[in-house]
Amino acid sequence: IVAYLKNKDKGLKWLISMALSLRKKNFDIIIDLQNNRSSHILSFLTSCLNRYGYNNGKFGFLLNHRIKDEKPAMDPVTHQFRILKMLGIDLPSPCAQGLGRLELWPSQDDEKYIDDLLNSHWLSAKQRIVGINISASSRWLTKNWPLIHIARLSEELDFRDMRVLITGTSKEIPAAEKLMGMAKNTKIINTCAKTTVNQLACLIRKCAVFISSDSSPLHIAAAVGTPFVALFGPTDPLRHLPPAKNCVV
Repeated sequence: IVAYLKNKDKGLKWLISMALSLRKKNFDIIIDLQNNRSSHILSFLTSCLNRYGYNNGKFGFLLNHRIKDEKPAMDPVTHQFRILKMLGIDLPSPCAQGLGRLELWPSQDDEKYIDDLLNSHWLSAKQRIVGINISASSRWLTKNWPLIHIARLSEELDFRDMRVLITGTSKEIPAAEKLMGMAKNTKIINTCAKTTVNQLACLIRKCAVFISSDSSPLHIAAAVGTPFVALFGPTDPLRHLPPAKNCVV
């Protein structure tokens, strides 16, 4: 059951309908890792007897097992495990040695799709790929690295015989097309809106390095073990950087 609260799944009518649907499941435990007003209300309306999450001023009183969110400077995995610790689930440590890191499990079909996609762009078997995520958020523009900088970096990498690969969603297609016009004499591979999440994981795994601002593809790079360069602006990397061994902020 998927509820995408930032898109089509919103409004009082939807909330009540979803709550009634979940109530029929008779869940024993709810672990609320989203911790916003909608998720707390939804948790309460399910009538589940054990609701775990943060008491963060966003209707957190609707949870009956809650911990104060003091917003300490810790990575998101450690932060979420504070909730799980109330259920006796502790975070393996240290994360830096590979324990407790993010993981994804793409299928062989996902791998084949990416191999076919890259082959269609005449990619040399020995050529190194550098992935660049074109933007972080259409709602938070200050997170985004300006296109002119991505264009200049793409030209420099091409000069060093590295193939640049751009990732993004369907909303980034116009920006990707603009970028390809700005970067002169470079054969950028545009994969915006051409992958699922698991296919994107396979794609990023192919990269020698991945460059991204604070966004979900950055966390995918950490999950598949690809070295990455994280570009942070208005958000704090101490709170939002995924645990990883090989990265530069």
